[in-house]
Formats: sequence, structure tokens, C-alpha cells
Amino acid sequence: MKTNRRVAVVMGIDSAFGRELLRGINEYGRENGHWHLYFGHNPDIPMLPKREEWDVDGIIIYLGTRKDYDAVQPIKVPIVNIGSAFEDLKIPSVRPDNEDIGRAAAEHLISKGLNNFACVSVADHAGAEKRVRGFLSVVTAAGTSHRFIDTIKLRSRTPEEADRIALMRWLAELPKPAGVMVFNDQYAQAVVEAARRSKFRIPEEIALISVDNDDLLCTITNPQLSSVDSAADRIGYSAAELLNGLMHGKHPPAAPVLVPHRGVVPRRSTDVLALEDPEVLAAMRFIRQQPVDQLNIEKVLTVVSISRRTLERRFAQSIGRTVYDEIRNRRIEHGKFLLSRTKMPVEEIGTACGFKHLSHFSNAFEKATGVRPRKFREQTGAV
Repeated sequence: MKTNRRVAVVMGIDSAFGRELLRGINEYGRENGHWHLYFGHNPDIPMLPKREEWDVDGIIIYLGTRKDYDAVQPIKVPIVNIGSAFEDLKIPSVRPDNEDIGRAAAEHLISKGLNNFACVSVADHAGAEKRVRGFLSVVTAAGTSHRFIDTIKLRSRTPEEADRIALMRWLAELPKPAGVMVFNDQYAQAVVEAARRSKFRIPEEIALISVDNDDLLCTITNPQLSSVDSAADRIGYSAAELLNGLMHGKHPPAAPVLVPHRGVVPRRSTDVLALEDPEVLAAMRFIRQQPVDQLNIEKVLTVVSISRRTLERRFAQSIGRTVYDEIRNRRIEHGKFLLSRTKMPVEEIGTACGFKHLSHFSNAFEKATGVRPRKFREQTGAV
């Protein structure tokens, strides 16, 4: 039965990530609980009163510092944290799957034929460390020709304060061309500016991918930013769902709830193919340009002048995977896009991705992502 609830939401909304979190929370409350939301900013956290002084049934909060965490300890109402700065909090939490975000960014950059990789992260942030860990795991597994060069950790609390001189020096020392993952779209602005001042070309010398897919920020940046869509609205929705259970007496989960990302949204900042082998380059361009439902190895062979066996060997040498792997990855990424952003039936999506049977699509999708297509839609579909 739907119940009126008074819920406090305490976080920043100066970014699209924050606003999408709030939208997801509001959507869940509207659909499931007739919630009355009371909004506060992060600076309000130390002043959060106890329940008897502030009549709320639960709180959703973005805990960004240890001071914030200490401030909420006396509060007796159910609390859900939607920050990922710390791992050892004894508060139920919902957060992005940060390691998988890092893996997705690395796979995207590797598909561009790059061999040198690096990260721009932030200091003292567990979620940022997990993104780097996921990124590094994919680069390491890709083969000896792929090198992880370095991570620079920015210590400023906001990207506007980032030490651009340090970034410029760091970018200058990277072997080019290089693929770089940045912690989020806001920090990517500092990297773009540092590259501009240093006269490094994006994406030709530095292919840049960030996280959160702030559509406005990504598209007003020059060049436009490729970004991993962290599904912030779905994180907010899941946090509200968890809080609702806690307010009804359910036990908190033993581990943080991880929300899958929606995949990479490619834009100009990674629109490059850094491949020296002309045959591999021709094959990759064909794979990128051909409609997904018409892709197969036989068609790829029509644009090269070498045998399939030779192409497979040279593909593995250049990007660390097979032609089929690249075709399958493109199909799965297209499937993620359609599942999370459209209402198309799953059967039609499988066909649109080049699979003749739904079972083939479901099995391939689960092997690549760890979940079945319908589960992925449930976890990441727009709220």
C-alpha cells in the first residue's frame, strides 16, 4: 500500500549527475510512496537535526567526507548514502559500479588502436580508485603491446581549482598518442583546457573519455566529450527503493548496491583510429560504419586484401582481440543503448543487433555483461 512519507534529500545539484540523482529519487517517490521531499545541500549536513526536531521518516544523503559521516551518526531514522568516496561506511549505500565503468572506458580506448593509457583521478576517493583499478585490469589483460603509463590524482575539491600547470606537465610527459580516462565530465574540462594550452590535439594525440555523460557539458566542450553514462537517475531511483524498504522495517543489504552503467556514449574526443596496420585500419573503419544488424566477418573480408587467418593475426597484434570480438562488442554496445534508452521489445533489439535468435542474443549479452538483457533494462532503463 502506498504511504505518505517525509524524506530529506541532502546533496549537491550543481552537476547533471546530482540533478539526475534527484530526478530518480523523485520519480520513485511519485510512483511508489506519495513522498514529500525536503531538499538540502551538502553544507547542511553538520546541522541535520534529530528526528524529534525535524519530522522526517528517512534521509538520502551524499556523504563526501568523513566529517559528513560523523555528523549523521546520531540520526536515528533510516539513511541511504549515494556517495562512493568511502568504502567502509556502516550506512546502506547505493553507488555506480565504478570498476565496471573503468573497464568500459578502457575497452573503448583500446578499440581505437591505442597502446598508451593513463588516468586523471582524484585523491582520497574510493570510487575513483575503483575506476582506475577496472581500467588497469583491462589494459593489463590486453597484451604486452598495451602500456598503462600513469595516474595523476588531483587534490582539489572542485575541478575549477585543479592545478592546470601540473596537468600540462603530466600531459607533456605522456607518450603520444595516448588514451586517457578522466574521473568525470567536470574534471575533463580541466584536462581539455590543459591540452589546449599545451597545444596537444584531441583526439589525435590525446583521446579523452570521461564519466557521467552530462549531455550539456559534453556537447558544449570542444571537442565534444565521449563519456560513460553512469545511470545517475537509476542510482537515485534504486536509493529511494532501498530507503523505502528500510522505512518499512526491512534489513539493510550486507554490501553496497551497485548500479550498472549504460555504456559509452562516443563523441569527437575519442573519434580516432590510431592503427599503423592499413588492413586492420580498413577493417575497423568498416566495422564502425556498417549497420550493426548487417555486420559479419565475411563482409569485413571484402574490404581487405588479406586472408581471414592473416587478418585475425594482425588484429590480435594491433588491438589484442579478434575480428569477431570487435563485431560482438559493437553488437553488445548497441544492445545496451537500445535496452537503456528505448522501449523496444527485447526480441526486436536482438534482431537489430544482428542476432538471429533471442537466445543467442541473451547468452552473448550475459557473457559480456554478467546479466540477461531484461535484467539490464530493469537496472539501467531511464526512470
